[in-house]
Amino acid sequence: MNVKLAPHIKGEFKDTIKYKNGKVEVREGQNLIVTGIFKLITTLLSSKGGYSGLQYWAVGEGLSSWNSSAPPEPSENDTQLVKEIGRKQLSTSDITWVDDSGSNSVTPTNRLKVRVTFGYNDCTGTWREFGLFGGNATTSANSGIMINHKNHGVIVKTTEMEIEREIIFTFTK
Repeated sequence: MNVKLAPHIKGEFKDTIKYKNGKVEVREGQNLIVTGIFKLITTLLSSKGGYSGLQYWAVGEGLSSWNSSAPPEPSENDTQLVKEIGRKQLSTSDITWVDDSGSNSVTPTNRLKVRVTFGYNDCTGTWREFGLFGGNATTSANSGIMINHKNHGVIVKTTEMEIEREIIFTFTK
């Protein structure tokens, strides 16, 4: 008997922007899981050398013509950001399993949380997009396998702010 499994993957993000003057902003929403996630899964299942799980959270400035209140939707076939300006390396402590309530779990679940903080001096500039990269990603822009893409309203990242970015991926059938 053949069993069909139609996976569904949802990504929900939260940005917490903390200014040196004490002001805090929170932005939340969903992001697009791109088809690269299946390529990353197959590289990990094959146990071939040279490939790893999630390695970098990249940010980009997109195009200056994008309207900050309604940027264009990314495509599920995207493989890189439109205009990457920087990336932050992920450590194993940045990636955790979470339960249905969002609390950390020491055992595997169908939900994965990735959280990283872009410090005051990290990736300053105009941000309009982000994506997570793994596989054979390096510090070089556009390297690796992209698994998600989000275009968002403009954030002008300065040395007066740090931004904590969090995303929770939920895998269901």
